[in-house]
Amino acid sequence: LLTSDRLMVRLIAAYGFVSFGNGSVFAAVVLFLTSSTERHGLGMSEAETGIAFTILGITGFVCQVSFYNWSVRDFGLRFVLRVGISIMILSSVFMPISEMLLKTASPEFRAHNEWLKWCLIAPGIGLQGAGIMFCLPVLTTVLSNAARPDIQGLTQGTAQSISSLLRGLGPITMGSAFTLTYHIHAPAISFALLGIAYSVTLM
Repeated sequence: LLTSDRLMVRLIAAYGFVSFGNGSVFAAVVLFLTSSTERHGLGMSEAETGIAFTILGITGFVCQVSFYNWSVRDFGLRFVLRVGISIMILSSVFMPISEMLLKTASPEFRAHNEWLKWCLIAPGIGLQGAGIMFCLPVLTTVLSNAARPDIQGLTQGTAQSISSLLRGLGPITMGSAFTLTYHIHAPAISFALLGIAYSVTLM
């Protein structure tokens, strides 16, 4: 029933890719933040990593309660979905670039000016918080609206099953990619994979 509807197949596939991306992003961020600067990470402590995730959570919460409803009402689901996915792609590019920009400063300057690290990383983390809150809720609504009433349960069940599987594969893929490429440039490669996963959703 579902495979005969090309639109539904595309929506379920998009739902799966977004779920994979959302499952991967937290692993990628943690590995990036806590990796040493010699391995192209930011070398953050446990407390700093906690602060970074607090920023991510607050940004996502603010976007959800302040911008989600009116943006969907004024611009439509499809536009908001594309914006959310574009934000996730942008954040995947910005995160490794922030480390490269940080490296342009001397070690002495970085050691005495902690604010520089936060100025560079906060926009990327904030974008991820916003993107996560825009992507999956909108896609869930689009999928529900597109499904025929008589197969609504089948559609949602199939989408959730695929979503759960790919969301679980996200951390496995990210962890493996990071492990295999840590001696090259693990953050850039890992976030590139993440960006590709979100980019496929736009096709």
